[in-house]
Amino acid sequence: SRLHDSNSKVNLVALETMHKMIPLLRDHLSPIINMLIPAIVDNNLNSKNPGIYAAATNVVQALSQHVDIVMELYQRKPHATEQKVLVVLWHLLGNMTNSGSLPGAGGNIRTATAKLSKALFAQMGQNLLNQAASQPPHIKKSLEELLDMTILNEL
Repeated sequence: SRLHDSNSKVNLVALETMHKMIPLLRDHLSPIINMLIPAIVDNNLNSKNPGIYAAATNVVQALSQHVDIVMELYQRKPHATEQKVLVVLWHLLGNMTNSGSLPGAGGNIRTATAKLSKALFAQMGQNLLNQAASQPPHIKKSLEELLDMTILNEL
């Protein structure tokens, strides 16, 4: 896939294209979601190239908004979900500014991050909080705040 391409320009175009395709294909992404998440996390979310990093965060945000990635993946591959999706969650929680954006990326991702947190908590329960305890304190605190926020919004 072009999401693994070593040419940064090709990789960037692939990410931008994926970002545009997600809303259109949201109901039909389940067969490839288990390949898509690792490609984004392993190769692009860790990129030092600010354009690739921003495009990858946009794809993650689009996935969070349009696809219930946790439900799609967790039932089939719980270990892989925890291994790959938690990396995304820790990254979002660790890098999100007070305004809800990520450095170098536009837009507010707080709502998408809260939705992802809530979906993971619904599947993992207390285990999510247990795993958050091994993260830096500000990540654990952000997760707890988002979970409290989503629970309060439902009342």
